[in-house]
Amino acid sequence: MVITTFFEDLSKDFSQLLESDDYDVIIHSGDKSNFKEFKVQSNIIRTRSPYFKTSLSNANNWINESNGFIIFKKPNISPAIFLLILRYIYTGVLDLTNQSGFDVLALLIASEELILELPILDKDIFLTLIKKDVMDIEEIDIWKDLIKWGTTQSISYKGKSKETNVNNWDENDFALFKKSLEPFIHYIRFHEISKENFYHYVRPYKKAIPENLYEDLMAYFMANLRCKISKLPSRRSIDIDSVIIKRDKAELITNLIEKKITFSRKPFCNMR
Repeated sequence: MVITTFFEDLSKDFSQLLESDDYDVIIHSGDKSNFKEFKVQSNIIRTRSPYFKTSLSNANNWINESNGFIIFKKPNISPAIFLLILRYIYTGVLDLTNQSGFDVLALLIASEELILELPILDKDIFLTLIKKDVMDIEEIDIWKDLIKWGTTQSISYKGKSKETNVNNWDENDFALFKKSLEPFIHYIRFHEISKENFYHYVRPYKKAIPENLYEDLMAYFMANLRCKISKLPSRRSIDIDSVIIKRDKAELITNLIEKKITFSRKPFCNMR
């Protein structure tokens, strides 16, 4: 069980507001196939989220008014994820028990969009997530989230704010960042990241990656040499090492063979 709690008594009091009839904003979360309304107080969500503070102050495509209520639409955030976010906004409590790796990453993406300071992933929680062998998520997305997490854990720029531009880091910044990533680095399937993404999103953090691992990866990407360092199995249903067909296309063919999906000519476009 993983439950992060702050100011327990205050949390209990504020949790009652989620069930209150005293609200002025109705948030439409999700799309037609997975939709739910949340009735909230504008003062609370404005205070806790700079995103809502700005959005509710300016007319935009997501806001309408009906019968004196503000109607706010968030079709890109599922009701399950939005409920977790609202509970955190109101109570400071985030229960990640029984949440899948996919949901945790969706929560990270949503909290970033809403500009929430969400201290949800301490070292043990995030390490448990990274260690999962079954997650239907691209490895580059896991790496990007690890970079964000590691940055917030370690990089202090001029003592005032977190610096996200790696080009401005000094040797001490890299040392702190490397220390933060050390428990996680060998659980990243770097070989499943494309050459282009490796160049843009992994190479800039070379100093934070063990030298022997980085050299092994360079040999793999640049000369198609087998990894000397043990290669973990794919987190996804198919692990394929081929220049002819990509993993997603291989998964598609497998699903067709196993009759998991209906045959269609369209998915075979751009097979190469």
